This record gives sequence, structure tokens and C-alpha cells, in this order.
Amino acid sequence: MVNAALVRTLFRYDQATGDLIRLTAPTYKNKVGDIAGCVNVATGYRTVKIRCVGYPAHRLVWLHVHGVWPAHEIDHINGNKLDNRIENLRDVPHQVNVQNLRESTSSSSTGILGVGPHGDRWRARILLNGRTKYLGRFKTKEQAMAAYVAAKRELHFGCTL
Repeated sequence: MVNAALVRTLFRYDQATGDLIRLTAPTYKNKVGDIAGCVNVATGYRTVKIRCVGYPAHRLVWLHVHGVWPAHEIDHINGNKLDNRIENLRDVPHQVNVQNLRESTSSSSTGILGVGPHGDRWRARILLNGRTKYLGRFKTKEQAMAAYVAAKRELHFGCTL
């Protein structure tokens, strides 16, 4: 298992950018001073390989800075999956992490978080403790989005919008 001592031997953490900078060159493709890892196009997160195993860079940053693996999931507070500055990362349970979603999932028919068409109007709803709470029907999708964001800020303590 990778530990903090190994990570600190292999990488320097740049506080200004949140990047892990290589201190060693494990292959001919890597150079000392390079930003470690590459962006996984499927997930949008930077992945860093150590001993042929890929690790999410944000979890390695947490380990590097705090000396222990995160107990839960790492949430990017500002929603930017590549912003691994330690002040943008928090160790939170899954339920809190999903409360900080800023974009709809791929299964959304509208591409708008919490909002969907309902007849000739727009319906807003939010998930709270595993149950759907209906926020109302609105003439415009902008009104429905505003209702959703207001409810999200009030009901989801993990939300940083």
C-alpha cells in the first residue's frame, strides 16, 4: 500500500497550483519537475501511477499534506475536478459529496440540475434524505433553476454554490 512517506519521496506538492511535481523519473517519458499523472477523460480527474497502480491525484495530495489517507471521499469544493489545492479539498461522506454537484448527470433529459419539463411548464425538485421533494412548477426554466438553487443552498449543507 502506498503511504505518505513514499508519496513525499516521489512528489513535491505545489501549494499554489495543487499539482504533484515529480522528484524522480520512473520512465523515459517522465522527467524530474514534470506535473505527475494525466487527466482521465472518462472521469475528468487527474490520475497518477505509482508502482503501476493508478491513484486519483486529489487523494494523493490529501495523503501528502495530511499524512493519512482520507477517511471518506474527497470533494472539490469549487466543483473543478482538476483544482487540487488543499484548501479546495475536503474529506466528506458520499452523501455530502453529492450535495455539492454543480452539473446534471448524463441521464438528465434537460442537462439542468434538478429541473425538468412538465407539460408546458418546468418542474423543480430536489432529493433530501433519499426522498424527492417537489419545489413547484414554473413558467420558465430560469425560475425553476432559481427555486432549485435556493432549496439546495438551504437543504444541502454540503452545497457550496
